[in-house]
Amino acid sequence: MINISKIKRQVKKELVTLKNDIIILIDTREKKTTQQLYTEIFYKVGIKSEIIKLDTGDYSFIYKGEDFSFKFSIDRKRNVSELVGNFMEERFKRELTRGKDFEYFSFCVELGRLSDFYDGCYISDMKKKSAIGILETMKNDYQVDFIEGMEFTTYLLTKIYYYLRSHLIKKEILKYKDWQAINLYDIINMSRLSLRYSYFLFYKYGFTNNKKTLIY
Repeated sequence: MINISKIKRQVKKELVTLKNDIIILIDTREKKTTQQLYTEIFYKVGIKSEIIKLDTGDYSFIYKGEDFSFKFSIDRKRNVSELVGNFMEERFKRELTRGKDFEYFSFCVELGRLSDFYDGCYISDMKKKSAIGILETMKNDYQVDFIEGMEFTTYLLTKIYYYLRSHLIKKEILKYKDWQAINLYDIINMSRLSLRYSYFLFYKYGFTNNKKTLIY
């Protein structure tokens, strides 16, 4: 008999020391100033980071020596204009194709809102109708988050925490012979998780020093 509650407690206990067990991977194609900024932020909260070439996305991680850069990746876009500009690049199209093989792959837009797409509030030669069409297609296969007002580092660590939580729970469940009787989708559904609680968790365990994160 699979004790789901026990497994969840075990995983939660293991992830309490997450910041001591992970190394954040930052793609070499990120701007030098951005690399330095996030490296310093992670260092201040006791998290190691490395600048390394990632084939897909801009950010990933290593957990307890296991490289997740081919399973988990987040592609950071500074603003809506940068994302729309990428729509016309072949490299971006190839990245979308590779992202389909990942367990988790998402796009994060730091400045701007989803409404900017529909209002055409961006700098690009691409017509609004075309941009909206591409975005809607992307949303069918990937998560696209607009996080204006939130620190990117908090967003990244939130995603890593809950991805690992799901990954580790699933890993433990699969050790049981009768795991097929369990509906994993019902047990591990990232969309149901409370972001507010995750921000509290990061502040409590020292992932972020920003108390304002708690009321976002």
